[in-house]
Amino acid sequence: MNNEENILMSVTDDHPIACWALTGQRVFHGNDGSMMNDHIEMKPRDDLQLIGAQIFFRHGARTPVNLLSGLEEVIYTKEHIESYAPTKWDIQLIAKMGNEVVSIDKIKPAIEHVNDRTLQLKSTTDELVVTGQLTAIGEKQLFNLGRRLQSELMDDGNNDGLIPNTYDPKIVYCRSTYRKRTLASARSFLAGLFSSEATGNKVQSTGPFEIEVRSFPDEELCSNSNMFPILEKRHSVQSLYASLHDEHDLKMARQ
Repeated sequence: MNNEENILMSVTDDHPIACWALTGQRVFHGNDGSMMNDHIEMKPRDDLQLIGAQIFFRHGARTPVNLLSGLEEVIYTKEHIESYAPTKWDIQLIAKMGNEVVSIDKIKPAIEHVNDRTLQLKSTTDELVVTGQLTAIGEKQLFNLGRRLQSELMDDGNNDGLIPNTYDPKIVYCRSTYRKRTLASARSFLAGLFSSEATGNKVQSTGPFEIEVRSFPDEELCSNSNMFPILEKRHSVQSLYASLHDEHDLKMARQ
């Protein structure tokens, strides 16, 4: 039995829906779990075509959102927060409320809705550095992620790939929470996906990256207590830390 047959047998045994998708045949199991139609010859289908892919990812490395007492505060340099050059590209925000496209000034970003305090952090640069800010490393991480996924989504000849080598908002849909760090992460990912060493890391696009955002009170892509009220009962970082007794391993490790 070759590897292809091994894979098909595994899919047949454990995932009848996947088996139907791959072979076009339904698989029935008896009360004892055995296949009732194991006499059917399973052959891979050759009429399937991949028509889409969904990719979910978090933002890249950022500055801390909260500062804990007892920890020495980091001093950030220009190298920490300077934008990673290959990721620089214009973006256009597509604001939506429900299914309706609205003016961007009609929706609220996260900073206006969440009770996170934005604090200025120590730095050796004249540029403002704040809590929760995407760092240069974070931009590079998402750029590299986009670059790695090129081989999965497009081919060199631009003939058989799922998406073209040049960014087209009619083909590539991008959605982000309305936060600076997630928007910068989405931009960095798209810059990596639509550039290559062959083009000198130049982004292949005829216009800005379009990124859809929604008013944060109605945001469901993150831990939003307005959408998920149970989250109001969770600990904050500060309250969780304060609840630990003085000899707890986490507190002892920070001494």
